[in-house]
Amino acid sequence: MANAQILTLRGMVDAIIALDIPSVRRVYPAPPENVSTADLPAMWPALPSIATNDREIFCKATTEDIAMSLFVAVEPYGQDTQEARFDLAIALGDELREAFNGWEYSLWLDYDIAVTTAQVVAQTGYWGIIAELTARNA
Repeated sequence: MANAQILTLRGMVDAIIALDIPSVRRVYPAPPENVSTADLPAMWPALPSIATNDREIFCKATTEDIAMSLFVAVEPYGQDTQEARFDLAIALGDELREAFNGWEYSLWLDYDIAVTTAQVVAQTGYWGIIAELTARNA
């Protein structure tokens, strides 16, 4: 079913947490309260980074597009080496791209994948990969 559409925000979250990303050890159904380093890399859906006037935008009424983010936490700040971090970022980026392109929603999906250090969980900062997803429904 290569042309399915995601019609609700809950559907988008459910589709994200059902993705199979080989390097990910744990999938959280929502942003977690805390993360164990034994579970890293770990992923979870998050509110999108698209913002205007200090508001998160996750649905546009004019097009009925739905936006959500997927964050893959790799490790706390200050861990590992640049080379290992680079290699893991490349591997996760490829795995995400492959998963999105093979997804049953791929014909209706736009995405951007980037490295970020902007995720804090339980006062611990994590670097990782963020994917900004937009499901087109019009």
